[in-house]
Amino acid sequence: ALPISKLFNTSVPAWMMQGEQGPLVEDLDVQHEKRRVEQALQHWTGATPITDKLVLTNLRKSFLAKGSTCGGKRKTVHAVRGLSVGVPGGECFGLLGVNGAGKTTTMRMITGDTEVSSGDVLVDGWSIRHRRDNARRQLGYCPQFDALPDNPMQTLCALTGPLCQFGLTNTVATLSKPKN
Repeated sequence: ALPISKLFNTSVPAWMMQGEQGPLVEDLDVQHEKRRVEQALQHWTGATPITDKLVLTNLRKSFLAKGSTCGGKRKTVHAVRGLSVGVPGGECFGLLGVNGAGKTTTMRMITGDTEVSSGDVLVDGWSIRHRRDNARRQLGYCPQFDALPDNPMQTLCALTGPLCQFGLTNTVATLSKPKN
């Protein structure tokens, strides 16, 4: 694959990043959002809060690839590269992209389930890297697949034991029976 500078016989602009297969072009909207987030963080003080409730700033995550080597060294996979975005309070958002784009990894970093390689996630001003518990208290998350076990009612009763002592165990058993 030829770098874009060779295809168009021009120099690569500063807003392009070097990827594993050559330069990655950032969309104008992506550039604008990255600048907006950077400017908001530059002016952020305790007296001047950030208006976005969720802020991802230059978020990156890299893994060592399983089993693959390059000259005897394990290859590094960059799952998320320099993601910066802000989400206002009260908004519900999702991530769209092709397989392998880093959507799940990004959500796992936002929720604190996966360590951030660099950058940060701020949830209502709390850093997921430094104040994970405080940040998590501000989040609501609906995973792509069921996060509950096969019988969520039985698990709920097991976790809330005292309620089961008040007769809910029979109700749960009735609710969890498959209908014929």
